[in-house]
Amino acid sequence: MADYIDKISYWINIDFDWSKICELQKDYEKKDILNSHREGYEIRDLEMLYEIDSQLDFEHQYLKKAITTASFGIESGNRTGINTLRTQSCTIDLHCHYSFPIMRGKQIGFKTAFVEFMWILLGRTDLKFLKDNGVNYWDSWVNKETGEFGKIYGHQMRYFDNQKKFDQLFYVINELRTNPDSRRALINLWNGSDLNQQSLACCHFLYHFTSFEHNGTRYLDLHVNQRSADIFLGVPYDFLLFSFMLHFVSIMTGYKPRIVHCTFNDWHLYKNHLHQIKVHNDNYLTVVGEKTTGEYKNLADIKKSETLPQIEYNYPLISSFDFLNEDNLKREITQKELDNFLNAICLENFDLFRLKNYSSKEHYSQIKADVAV
Repeated sequence: MADYIDKISYWINIDFDWSKICELQKDYEKKDILNSHREGYEIRDLEMLYEIDSQLDFEHQYLKKAITTASFGIESGNRTGINTLRTQSCTIDLHCHYSFPIMRGKQIGFKTAFVEFMWILLGRTDLKFLKDNGVNYWDSWVNKETGEFGKIYGHQMRYFDNQKKFDQLFYVINELRTNPDSRRALINLWNGSDLNQQSLACCHFLYHFTSFEHNGTRYLDLHVNQRSADIFLGVPYDFLLFSFMLHFVSIMTGYKPRIVHCTFNDWHLYKNHLHQIKVHNDNYLTVVGEKTTGEYKNLADIKKSETLPQIEYNYPLISSFDFLNEDNLKREITQKELDNFLNAICLENFDLFRLKNYSSKEHYSQIKADVAV
């Protein structure tokens, strides 16, 4: 009964003691991994990973679930020819009111992820925009003759339904601004009729925004559903995209960003990434654990949000748009206002969000891995 009350308290009380969450589940999971790890695949200091008691730290959640999959995921073939180890329906919460979810155990490109995010919001589907702005990891999927990807993320977000060209981003922003308690603020990127015109089917495909008021503050949550999740290469960048989306819509509505609730339907680790996950785990434990020589000197420090990566908004840019001023946040915006703001972000060298508390002491070098195409 006490466990049930704790879980209820988690949802009701913003300031609930997070360390009480899922304690029993954690113990069972640890025992399972220790007793049934894959032959020849041992994770350094696994006990230490489970001693770090923080449901708030997304990388902690991510590595535990990655190691679970590496240890006893089901091996399967797929279209790429490289087998994966799979588990189903993996859930991870990104507590964006607590920290910004950028990996500390391996190098992640903050700006390149934001450029990709803007590429989607602008409704673009070309390689040129990405290449011109330093993003190179999409090259493998482009149509070499046209330089296009077809009707993928950006097209579905801004021009869904080829006849009506429905702008889902525009709809969601106005729905939340004028009807904050709406349960209909959804963006759906899955369009079965366009699959044969896509170089790569959308992996993350459903964004559902929910807003609620608590103690005089209106919060904004985002629920994301992803059909296919490449644990090592794809998911770390997906975390950034989802968080950018929550913060962007927060700016557009004036609501306080809280949590991104991620559901990964098919959560898989390519077998040629097993070593890389071990390296990432080792790096992470060094950053947050007792072995570090940097600013994180003990396990308790992981709970201090002021020491974790955060993002700041470019308020001079935001305040230069009348529809984003406090007095105008409840009115509908026009499509032109939305597009002008997006274009201004690009002209400002993508300077909408600024990353802080991400020092060189914890910025590990890139962990190289081959992408499965």
